Amino acid sequence: MNELRKDVRFSDFGRVECSDISAMPGILGDISLNGIKATFFSPVNMSMDDEYELTVRLSKKSDQTLKLFAIPAWRFDDNSSEKGNVQIGFSILHSLDFEKFRQYIQNMEEHESKGISQKELVQNITEDTPCQIL
Repeated sequence: MNELRKDVRFSDFGRVECSDISAMPGILGDISLNGIKATFFSPVNMSMDDEYELTVRLSKKSDQTLKLFAIPAWRFDDNSSEKGNVQIGFSILHSLDFEKFRQYIQNMEEHESKGISQKELVQNITEDTPCQIL
């Protein structure tokens, strides 16, 4: 299946927290300049029409978090397992931390163009220079 995406998506890991959506944090799956995908493994209560303030940790080794305003773009309820989970794609809206988010994405793009794998990049970001990127 061909996906028509405006921006390149990068696999990433981290947490997505929003008490208005779920009591438990979600897992960050991938990111792009305009959006993120999060998977929640607990009940989700949300409206597709509301804006949400997300607290995003781009790495579980980093102490820094980003506050991003977002609106759900899509939702997929995976009921194939016993407990089920919910994947949500968020479109990022203008936020105070958007510039830090943009720099993180730009850094991932630059390293990919140099042939550095995403796994190596995330390891370097989180172990060597977590504060310089953000």
